[in-house]
Amino acid sequence: MSDLDAIRRDRVALEGLLTSAGAAFKGKKCKCVFHEDNHASAGIYIKDDIWKFKCLGCGAGGDYFDIKARLDGKPLADVLREHDTQPGIKRAQTPPEVLPVYSLAQLCQKYGKRNEKVFVYTHPDTKAEEMVVIRIDKADGKIFLQCRPEAGGFVMKSPPKPLPLYNRSRVRAANRVVVVEGEGKVHALCSIKLIATCSPGGAYQAEHADWSPLAGKDVIIWPDNDKPGVEHYAKDARSMLANLTPPANVSCLDPALTGLGPKGDAVDFMESLADLPIDTKRQAVDELLASARNAGPGEELRSLWTDIIEGRHRAIPWEWCHLSSLTQALLPGTVTLLCGAGGASKSFMAIQAARKWHDDGVKVSLYELEGTRAEHLQRAVAQMERDSRVLDSRWGEDNPDVLRGISEKYARYAQEFGKCITAAPDQAPTLPELAQWVAAQADAGAEIIIVDPVSAATPSDKAWIADGEFVLKVKAAIRRTGTRLVLVIHPKKGHKGSGLDELAGGAAYGRLCNTVLWLDRHEPPKMLDVRTAVGIQNFGINRTITILKARHGRGTGHRIAMTFDSQSLTYLEHGVVEPKTKIPKQEPEEEERERRDFA
Repeated sequence: MSDLDAIRRDRVALEGLLTSAGAAFKGKKCKCVFHEDNHASAGIYIKDDIWKFKCLGCGAGGDYFDIKARLDGKPLADVLREHDTQPGIKRAQTPPEVLPVYSLAQLCQKYGKRNEKVFVYTHPDTKAEEMVVIRIDKADGKIFLQCRPEAGGFVMKSPPKPLPLYNRSRVRAANRVVVVEGEGKVHALCSIKLIATCSPGGAYQAEHADWSPLAGKDVIIWPDNDKPGVEHYAKDARSMLANLTPPANVSCLDPALTGLGPKGDAVDFMESLADLPIDTKRQAVDELLASARNAGPGEELRSLWTDIIEGRHRAIPWEWCHLSSLTQALLPGTVTLLCGAGGASKSFMAIQAARKWHDDGVKVSLYELEGTRAEHLQRAVAQMERDSRVLDSRWGEDNPDVLRGISEKYARYAQEFGKCITAAPDQAPTLPELAQWVAAQADAGAEIIIVDPVSAATPSDKAWIADGEFVLKVKAAIRRTGTRLVLVIHPKKGHKGSGLDELAGGAAYGRLCNTVLWLDRHEPPKMLDVRTAVGIQNFGINRTITILKARHGRGTGHRIAMTFDSQSLTYLEHGVVEPKTKIPKQEPEEEERERRDFA
């Protein structure tokens, strides 16, 4: 066993790491250290002999080194590398671990006690035992062990993905199937002659199952009445079922209709009917299932309109009204791209927007890949003070009392707004690491996430593939949570004007993002006709935003006239540039200067 594996298998090491970060354990449960947790929604568990942490509130989780990387704000690779180079640690090569092999009878004997249940997954054709799941109920919670066939028996390791569904033999012959969370609930419904199934692994593992046995069937999803069930299992299962060929006809039961309250599930509902005859139980369950809403296209539209009517599906406004109305960019689950060459001051724009959202009570998270958190807080304070001299170290040295006064004035604000900012470590993160961070922030409740600039991530050997994978991963995360994502990006080197094909990185950014904005700098300012609230006026403009793409708005092709004030370091919006007004071509020396700034 390697030293890394020894630490991963050490419960005391994981508990000690979390305790040092402020967690207080009661058994295996604790409050999460990664978000404000008032209900002890986190805990540790063992899987495949590895101790892991999981929070059902924000989704944070992993083994000792995953948690250490998250606490330290470093990529996992750096944490592993630092551990590997610590003096005094021997790195002897050890042979692969040999796991004990159990027969099914031995597993049943070993884990067939009062508080333990053994569930066997069999192939519907061969009747071969493909997987065994063992549920162990303890005073401080329940754990599940997964076993796979090996060497004529079973070892305590998960089978390769995708994992099989439970009860496939009965599922094959059924036209209607109920999908629940857990094997025990399948048996509870089978007791009244209903055909049910589940995916192994719980609420967060539905995407790892093979749902193909349900293709073309009528499927009712019955999630547990808790956040993991409703917001993860039901949505993930529904998504997987919709992608089958032919797709399943899916409806979803609102678990609150069971009348059982929080965490109520199919087993609890059946227990509430314990004194009734079996036919009456079946009638009660059938009536409950009849209330399930169809999850097809019509229901999706009804759900969208309900969210719009009730204010859940709305575009969060920018500070600039024309940009907001023309793009409708910041709807739930959308990605907005802000592109600008070096020197266009796009980072100041991002900070100004983030401050506005934060001050409006919107939960915002920024990942700044260039510069420290203190440097970005310094920019925020300079904007609030409307004085660019705050960024001038020489001025601060010459005016210590003034700078101390500003520091005191904004100390509390800097403390609160600073919590929204994550600064990149010394080594830029990779795109997969950025995607993981975005997903974690979305799961923690961030309403708007900004990555500035995504083009500063560690480059990949096959950028066109890595960029596409990144955009698809972050879109999946923000669609699941309703988060809005803003990606700041550079143009590609030697770009010729603005356009979707002039963005740095692969084509995925322009093709897969919902809104694309291009920020141009004009030095000296350009005299442009601008449509304002009081009519057309002529302004000297030093910035314009071209709306290259607005999937949810009417502004594609429009240009917005802006002024970047070098004193306050903030953007002022004037209006929409008249279509007949042509922005003069950049002078060669100006274009060359922008290229030098970017380089």
